[in-house]
Amino acid sequence: MPFELDVPWSGGAPLPHLLSSGVRSFVAFYLEEPDPDWDGTYVRVIDPGKDEVVPLALAEFTRFRAVKLGPPSDEVLHGHPLYSRGLQGYGAYVVENSRWLAELIEIDRVHSQFNPKSWEHTRHFLLVFHDETVEAIAHDITVQPVRTTMRLLLADSIEKLWPEEERT
Repeated sequence: MPFELDVPWSGGAPLPHLLSSGVRSFVAFYLEEPDPDWDGTYVRVIDPGKDEVVPLALAEFTRFRAVKLGPPSDEVLHGHPLYSRGLQGYGAYVVENSRWLAELIEIDRVHSQFNPKSWEHTRHFLLVFHDETVEAIAHDITVQPVRTTMRLLLADSIEKLWPEEERT
């Protein structure tokens, strides 16, 4: 099912960066910023190492259990098992009746203190970018748009990976 994030990420080069610890999980990516002077004769190359202030977003998967970044790209999205169920490029989705979520619950079930209530409200999120897909098992996703450099956003996000009390 489509899921609205209220941020238009770049269709050409969103370049998602995944930062994750056992406590928090973030995805930083470029937002779409139309160039009013673009005449269609050139391509703008994005370099995340360049310290250019641009529109970015930082998404956080809240109460996450698992997260992954990788294939498929938009060119082979039709090979994804969920493609025949409505998965399309360049969007955010929540997977209903997720096999991945069911598998994780079954794995967890062997724990002597397994509590099925701990899995309530847990969902399977999919973010389909141009060259990568991000999937997460989490309770929710929040997105904050910012204007900064990718380097500064990632550095700030690294500081957020662990609670304050664990850093002191």
